[in-house]
Amino acid sequence: HWANEGETSLGNLVTLCSFHHLLLHEGGYSVTRMHDGAFTFFTPGGRQVEPVPRLRAGNTEALLRSNTALAIDVSAATCDSKWNGTTADYDLILTAYFHGWTT
Repeated sequence: HWANEGETSLGNLVTLCSFHHLLLHEGGYSVTRMHDGAFTFFTPGGRQVEPVPRLRAGNTEALLRSNTALAIDVSAATCDSKWNGTTADYDLILTAYFHGWTT
């Protein structure tokens, strides 16, 4: 790490999301660059973190056709919260839950 007088150069860098970056600097995880140029990550206990298989490339057009056929509308607003900020009515929630009501 550069704070420990390590070199900062393009050949010494790996791109990480903020969560994994924090794990390296604050969570006790470590990373080592291997002789073949690959990076190997280790837990705070020294166990190697196994690589995750790459996701397969999908067929976007087939997915869109499937979503349309199933009336699934996925858009930029799909994950937007519909909560309006009001306090939850836990009595109503639990009553609906235990009576199997649906809206």
